[in-house]
Amino acid sequence: MLNTAFEKDSRPSSPVIYHIQTHHDTCLYFDCPDIFEDSRLLNAKGLNIKEPFVTGYKWNALEFSDHDSNGI
Repeated sequence: MLNTAFEKDSRPSSPVIYHIQTHHDTCLYFDCPDIFEDSRLLNAKGLNIKEPFVTGYKWNALEFSDHDSNGI
């Protein structure tokens, strides 16, 4: 999935420097059949992942970052 950094109704009139400098507006999304089991497996492997949550799009999701702080 590819999204813009801001929803259309909240998009600023000029670029937000913080997003450009840090790329915190970039995130990878993957689909998986059982997000709750994947959460348990990733935590068992030593990743500190919070419980799945429901997004504004009504999806179950996990959030974590790689070693370079890229959102996954």
